[in-house]
Amino acid sequence: MMIPDLLQTPSDAHAVIGETSPLLTAGQAATRLKVRLRRQHRIYDPARPLRLCGILDESTLRRVVGGPDIMREQLEHLNALGVEPHITVQVLPYAAGAHPGFAGRFCILRFADSTEAVVHLERLTSDLYLEKPSDVQHYSVMYDHLQARALDPDSSRDFITDVTKMYVDAGSRP
Repeated sequence: MMIPDLLQTPSDAHAVIGETSPLLTAGQAATRLKVRLRRQHRIYDPARPLRLCGILDESTLRRVVGGPDIMREQLEHLNALGVEPHITVQVLPYAAGAHPGFAGRFCILRFADSTEAVVHLERLTSDLYLEKPSDVQHYSVMYDHLQARALDPDSSRDFITDVTKMYVDAGSRP
């Protein structure tokens, strides 16, 4: 339903935090934004860049967050990240129909120095980490199904470029 935190531009992150967390004070929202942006530095660590694979539902690209200019900037950013060798961005188009991702957003965390993985579920007031092998296996199968139904990375970049044009046109209107 939204761009993953690690792939958000600062403007998109600011808009998402402001629009989805109405009970936060301005200070709390600023702190949350600062933490989110600091976490993104891990993607660009030249010594050990984070390997990141994201599958985005088409609705994520079409839901206007923060206005057309912020959306255009965000989608251009996704395409720029998608050409990095350690980042894969794929789009799950509406044409894929119902899919396991309807169950909600999840993240599978795998660590270079371990064979174990953890599933992270972000919720409104707290996060949940699932460590049981059966839970991790369940979400891994869900991810495999999502990845199989998603467009390949090159087709995803083309798709994102096409959607971006919609925001360029919207942003140029008086």
